[in-house]
Amino acid sequence: MALNSVQLQRYANEGYLLLTGVLDEDCLSQVEAELQGLQQQASDGHVLEQDGRTIRSIYCSHLKTGRLAELVRDEHVLGPALQLLGADAYLYQLKVNFKRAHTGDAWSWHQDFVYWNNEDGLPSPSLVNAVIFLDDVTQENGPIQLIAGSHTAGSLPPQSFTGQSTLREVISGDRYTLSDAQVMQLREAGRQVQAIGKRGSVLYFHPNVAHSSSDNRSDQDRKLCLITYCDVHNRPSLSRPEYLVGRDYLPLRPLAFS
Repeated sequence: MALNSVQLQRYANEGYLLLTGVLDEDCLSQVEAELQGLQQQASDGHVLEQDGRTIRSIYCSHLKTGRLAELVRDEHVLGPALQLLGADAYLYQLKVNFKRAHTGDAWSWHQDFVYWNNEDGLPSPSLVNAVIFLDDVTQENGPIQLIAGSHTAGSLPPQSFTGQSTLREVISGDRYTLSDAQVMQLREAGRQVQAIGKRGSVLYFHPNVAHSSSDNRSDQDRKLCLITYCDVHNRPSLSRPEYLVGRDYLPLRPLAFS
């Protein structure tokens, strides 16, 4: 799948691009089956909701085989990402975010790069996020919300964090939220949009785009697979575990999977 000049310019201007009908049902069903197993395996990459029981995220950048690992190199996902990045890429991070019906908590407004710069020593925001919709995403089940064009503001200093710096707060990014005043200023310069779409859609967005998501108020689960691609020359200087930060810097090549 090749992006056209209009799509590339839209991403440059607004910092995000939503493509529909990217992945078929057969591919998605295989991913779902693999996720069932991952949820049953105790792992340091599991992050729970505030209730201490419900899975919020599974970080699995260490995976080298299986359908999730293949998804990283799938031509339908990787091809557009390479165009948007404009460089060879390696896998920086792979995770699945779960929002269970009625129990999935919100994600506060934040940017990604300031987090990776501080925690991983990543020097440049030369990355692109690819978010695969594993369920239909609606207004009610906690869609990602973005502020179009907010990436042009660069990395903003997060508000002071007063809670405990537990593993959950570090991994889930609770230490890197934007203040209400910062979000208001970004909204005045851009517009807030909701990334809504059918299962199999893919949302691409820049690591400096301000984004959040609300609680899941519906009776429908909302699962997203987030793949972060990074310029092969843009490497972290700090060493977090591989399930959080990929360490294979060989350029990824788009492959066709049946």
